[in-house]
Amino acid sequence: MSLLLWFLVCILFILVLLALLRLKFYQHQLDVEAYTKKQLLNKISILKQERYPFKGRANTTTYHLNLRNTKQLLNQLLENFKSEDKITDFRIMTTSQIAPKNPLFSLVSEFDFIVVTNVGMIMINIKSLKSKTFYHFEGKAPTTDEHDLNQIVGHYIANQYHQQFQSALKTSYTFNEVITENKVTYEFHEYDPYQLAEKASQNIQDTVEALVEVPVSTIGIIYCVDQLGERIEGDTKSYSRIYTSENEKDLQFAIQQLVDTSRTLLAHNKMQQIISAFENHHESHQFH
Repeated sequence: MSLLLWFLVCILFILVLLALLRLKFYQHQLDVEAYTKKQLLNKISILKQERYPFKGRANTTTYHLNLRNTKQLLNQLLENFKSEDKITDFRIMTTSQIAPKNPLFSLVSEFDFIVVTNVGMIMINIKSLKSKTFYHFEGKAPTTDEHDLNQIVGHYIANQYHQQFQSALKTSYTFNEVITENKVTYEFHEYDPYQLAEKASQNIQDTVEALVEVPVSTIGIIYCVDQLGERIEGDTKSYSRIYTSENEKDLQFAIQQLVDTSRTLLAHNKMQQIISAFENHHESHQFH
């Protein structure tokens, strides 16, 4: 009987030992997997930190390069207009230099440049169009007399997008067509740049005219510096104060239109008053 008991104890001891060894083995496996997962997550985190700051730096560098090149081109064009006696004076300002406390800041923040001349103002917004872009399409259904495929597609997609808001308001959209291996995606811009420029230009004109108490003709230019894809014009107006440009010739044409149609002839002191209003770094009650 004692021999049998001893045998059972030995068997039990061996089973417990095996169970402990098995448990230790699995614990080791879990530790290895946890360590591997942690290392993998660390590596992914490092790769993200390396990738996205680089991407951000690249985008920032490109943007500042575009700003610098555009300013140089504007200066060159305006100097030519000045030498031809089409304008007498001008000042180019970047909106990033306008203080947030300045009451004009909210009106011009959607633009990159403000150009004040003796014949009026030019507001310029720099855009990069990296793929095929349907530009300024109203959210209405395509008309039956439309035959251009791009116009039909543009209005159809804009209308489908607009219906989700269940709004009767007249709204325009700009969106990109992105084609990948198995799908076509339409990515909508947060705001339609044409419609935004139209409203902002009118607002800044009204405000500045109230300040200097004389007419100040104002145009808006959307300058597509990086247009890598086709731009499909939607419902842009033929006779509008908003111009979409993609090269030097287009910019020159827009400025010439301001010269030709301007109802403004600012004296030096009025020009300086406008420039000072933009350069003011403090809140002012003259706009209220």
